[in-house]
Amino acid sequence: MKNLSALTLIFIWQVFFNHTDSKSQTINYVNNGSFEVSIPTVTLNDFDAAENWEALDSIQAAYIILSLDPPLESAPNSGYGFQFPRTGRNFIISQFYCTACQWAYPRNRLKTKLKANTTYCAKYYVVNTNNNLIAIENYAMYFGDENLDTIQYCNVPLTYINPAIEYNNGIITDTLNWTAISGTFVASGNEKYMVLGNFRGVNGTNTLIINSPTLAYMSNDVYIDDVSCINLNSPAFAGPDQAFKVGDSLYLGSPRDFAVDELCRWYQLPGNIALDTAAGIWVKPAETSTFVVRQEICGLVKWDTAVVFKDAVGLGEDNGSRKHFSVYPNPTASEFSVRSDQKDGEIDICIYDVLNRIVLQEKLTVKNHETKLKVELNNGIYLVSIRSDHRTLRSKQLIIQR
Repeated sequence: MKNLSALTLIFIWQVFFNHTDSKSQTINYVNNGSFEVSIPTVTLNDFDAAENWEALDSIQAAYIILSLDPPLESAPNSGYGFQFPRTGRNFIISQFYCTACQWAYPRNRLKTKLKANTTYCAKYYVVNTNNNLIAIENYAMYFGDENLDTIQYCNVPLTYINPAIEYNNGIITDTLNWTAISGTFVASGNEKYMVLGNFRGVNGTNTLIINSPTLAYMSNDVYIDDVSCINLNSPAFAGPDQAFKVGDSLYLGSPRDFAVDELCRWYQLPGNIALDTAAGIWVKPAETSTFVVRQEICGLVKWDTAVVFKDAVGLGEDNGSRKHFSVYPNPTASEFSVRSDQKDGEIDICIYDVLNRIVLQEKLTVKNHETKLKVELNNGIYLVSIRSDHRTLRSKQLIIQR
């Protein structure tokens, strides 16, 4: 994908979205949760090197990014250990415990605020570096609002913060396998930031020495990857029923995403044939077939099916179910309007970047065929998809240009 032109990417989008329903199966509210997008000017020793990540205080260190790609090809022999990223090419190192040095709290600005009275499944993965001195138990996640900016001292234990998720299944000593820190919580609706860290303090943290100390202080150095926050009640999504001719390839489900892929397992009927673990799959059937996706988010299991019909047998006419909409002004610096066939009510909007990653998803209220949305996106080309009354509206290209 790195060598493709913008026009080629647009063409791929058009082909892709002509074969799929643009509704996302689930949404990961965390921006750049796998750390795959790094700041172009970063060097190995830079802090806050991943896009959309920073420390609580911009002058304090949050973490160091590690990568398999130049100029940061520091894994698996990074000087800290020999682990590979859990997924993708990048991961980070941070410090969640120290007896006489700074504590780190990586912060992420979420794609959009969480919804009030909604249950979310939050998760990230950790593994100890080979040189880690102290293993700990109390890895946690906090979700908060603008009050985070009022914290005066950001590199000391924040014991007065009550995390939404905390790991309490024993001290994690593994230096080889990634361990999930996960759980569910109910949002208040004001959460726009997520913070990773340990909020127990020196005396409250369960610890274990796993390496001979070589420094005057005892610290916990840990790798982090694959951070996500997903609506627990996100429906399983196999996509709409489709028609095909023998030899056609069809895409079923949602766009692939590290946070969703491991939650979904696909099967083909009859025979319950296991196909893949991913949010969406390409299929090339020879006969009319049924495809099933099983989705499990924090223990909640849901199912969905899609039937593909040979030569359109079994598919009726569209009957005008696919509505139309427009976005303007286009290009725009930040705010744009959506005009649709729907006069009033609610619509779901989803915006994708050029790598087919969801960067924003919201529910908007339409009045007299129109609604507006203000976004904070980098300059570039995006794809806007709308759903209304369980019907997909055609996708539109949006250019952000400041």
